[in-house]
Amino acid sequence: MADLPINFIDIAVLTVLLLSGALAFMRGCVHEVLSVGAWVGAGLATLYGFETAQPFARDIIAIDLLADIVAGVVIFVVTLVVLSIISRVFSNRVRESSLGALDRSLGLVFGLVRGVLLVAVAWMLMTWALPNPNERPSYLQEAKSARLVAATASALESALPESLRHQGSSAAGQAQQGAKDAQDLKDAYDVLSRPKTEAQDPKREPGYNEEQRQDLDRLFENQASENGSGEQ
Repeated sequence: MADLPINFIDIAVLTVLLLSGALAFMRGCVHEVLSVGAWVGAGLATLYGFETAQPFARDIIAIDLLADIVAGVVIFVVTLVVLSIISRVFSNRVRESSLGALDRSLGLVFGLVRGVLLVAVAWMLMTWALPNPNERPSYLQEAKSARLVAATASALESALPESLRHQGSSAAGQAQQGAKDAQDLKDAYDVLSRPKTEAQDPKREPGYNEEQRQDLDRLFENQASENGSGEQ
């Protein structure tokens, strides 16, 4: 792999593009577009039909939370199944007609575009989680496709509403901080359970060294700040 001009990130990007394009080519553009429409329609039906179905679900199920979940899932699944059946019937007729070749060709284009968007979204989420380029793995920076994917992700991010970008970046930052706090907690636990002492050296004080004490102080400060925010 080291001798190849590309790394496994480039291979992963290429695999996503090829799989997405191949699936869309076999199914046809009409089927792919209607499939996306079915998922969007199911989501909208759940969003706007939930309040209507909620009272009926709560009359049947005693637990309100469970009733709400069941109501939302039933609306989404039923709508998705119905729309998927309609889209499949319509797309099969188009594929078997004289427009079948054109449908498959457009499907290939649709699949490639979809693959590019999937990769761009993944890159955008990565940049939200790791905003500092120096913290990102070197293999991401060394990938031949990194520049093109980053440009596409940047264009996609600029098209998003400011509120959505802020929420996504905040959520990614909180997840990263949570992972860091968990690692600090684990390190502190390891220090507490296995303190490093060097009795052989009479010049060293027994117990924890300065670095270990700083880790413990940082852990206690994080726990105190979390408890304070929880009480508020």
